[in-house]
Amino acid sequence: MIRIIKLLVFFNFFVLCTLPINSADLFDISTNTSTKHIQSFALVDTVSKSPSVIEIDAETGNTLWSWNIPEDYIKKHNSKRPICQGASLELRQDNSFNVLIPHFGVVNVKRDKKHSVLVKDQHIDHAASELEDGSIIFARGFVDKSEPSFMIKNSKNSVIWEWKPSDYFSTKKKYVHLDQTCKSAVKNKSELNEDWAHANYVGVLDNGNYLLSMRNFSLFLEIKPDGQIVHEGNKVPGVHQPTSYLDGYVASDRNCGKESIWVISANGSHNKIFTGEFLTVRGIERMVDDHFLITSATTISEVSLDGKIHYKSHLKGVGAEEETKVTSPKKLTKVGKCGPKTLYHAIPTSFKK
Repeated sequence: MIRIIKLLVFFNFFVLCTLPINSADLFDISTNTSTKHIQSFALVDTVSKSPSVIEIDAETGNTLWSWNIPEDYIKKHNSKRPICQGASLELRQDNSFNVLIPHFGVVNVKRDKKHSVLVKDQHIDHAASELEDGSIIFARGFVDKSEPSFMIKNSKNSVIWEWKPSDYFSTKKKYVHLDQTCKSAVKNKSELNEDWAHANYVGVLDNGNYLLSMRNFSLFLEIKPDGQIVHEGNKVPGVHQPTSYLDGYVASDRNCGKESIWVISANGSHNKIFTGEFLTVRGIERMVDDHFLITSATTISEVSLDGKIHYKSHLKGVGAEEETKVTSPKKLTKVGKCGPKTLYHAIPTSFKK
């Protein structure tokens, strides 16, 4: 009898630890206006003991769908914080998810939770996007100068395209490497090994071009598949999440507590909004008109480019306005295994048009 009780206790503990947390227990909704468009969003949950993909009803905060990430996919590398180093999602036209699992690969997950590995790469992180032919373009943030920071692999996991920042910078000496503390610049780029460029975003534009972002050089590029540079953006410090908007772009900077969302117009003007409102922005997704879904360290918000916040949910245990009151993510309330930098790139799954 005692043995049976022990087994039951162990079983219940196992179930509790492996079930994804109910998102209503994960977020508090602090701003919810009638002008919002967001209806549901999804993200990789890095707070619970068992990392999972969760889809959330924006109105109620309840979980609509979830998928636990297999432990083997997370542990097949040497990182101490694997899931914290740039997990992201992409919603496919068939309503399934492509899940980027850092340092492992991209996994396609159907709504019935059947899944298959699309590509593998030990350096993959931050962002990936599926091309029309089924191949995957992705960022490789933590690599040294000799390695490509962006790559495309096909369904056979063969490399069919790559782009090395070192080739580009060999003719662009004006760029300097921002150090990790945002306090100064390191002029000798060759001194830095891993994390040389810190590729933090790659996306595919409607015109077929690629949008590449490198935080450590405060640089984002729009390039053609043949490598020809169409646009060079070098005025957003520590650039994150550049996104096309009309004939320009929207992006975030990394400015140690005074981050801003930048609106970059086709004529080259740069306007800053929401300065100090969000820390460590890791997701900017356009929905309708000038409405965007912003993922920061502890919040998921719908904003418009006129400076209004239409919706905000924040992690429980962290104040709704806590990000506006500190100058460093390290000063935020620690939540989950990833510390204050918990949330990564939520994507809208449904919204009013």
